[in-house]
Amino acid sequence: KIKILIIGGAPVDKNLEQKLLKYKTKCYSTFGMTETITHIAVKELNQNNNFVALPTISFQKTKDDCLIINAPHISKLPIETNDIIELTSKKSFIWKGRKDNVINTGGIKILAEDIEQYLTELIPNNRFFVTSEKDDLLGEKIILIIEGTKTTALDNLNFNTLDKFSKPKNIYYSSKFTESDNGKILKQEIKRKLIRWEKK
Repeated sequence: KIKILIIGGAPVDKNLEQKLLKYKTKCYSTFGMTETITHIAVKELNQNNNFVALPTISFQKTKDDCLIINAPHISKLPIETNDIIELTSKKSFIWKGRKDNVINTGGIKILAEDIEQYLTELIPNNRFFVTSEKDDLLGEKIILIIEGTKTTALDNLNFNTLDKFSKPKNIYYSSKFTESDNGKILKQEIKRKLIRWEKK
């Protein structure tokens, strides 16, 4: 019975988008941050990947392809973010990931979100995230952290279509992901605990 549904707080994964296809409801993902106080762009799910600016908002990007938000009713100065984007117009962009989540492995810069998008189909029933740990040879190596218990199927995931730098080198398991008060996964906290435990 809901005609329009707004889903905010975190990126919507492909599995959820597919589940929403069976409903007539128009579903929108929102983009906002603490600095902007409120949402500044929306994306209609299953239509395209563009976030479209709300009225009075416009966009630019830095030399590092990070989003710059012009929101005169919120800030006199442009708001520079750590969100890596593809700028499609002054009023729209495609979100690629967070600058904080760029992994430099063997001199190759890889976005954790790109690998996560690929793994969504391989791991449909468990929450997971991609991050990195220190490596003597590569500087950083990519690791995969899955919520749940270790199974043969999960431990033998097929990463063959990923290039050698993008393939997770280790898989860790957490029985239950720690979350913030508003439901966001505390990735760094989970990572620290797991790696510390594995090295004991």
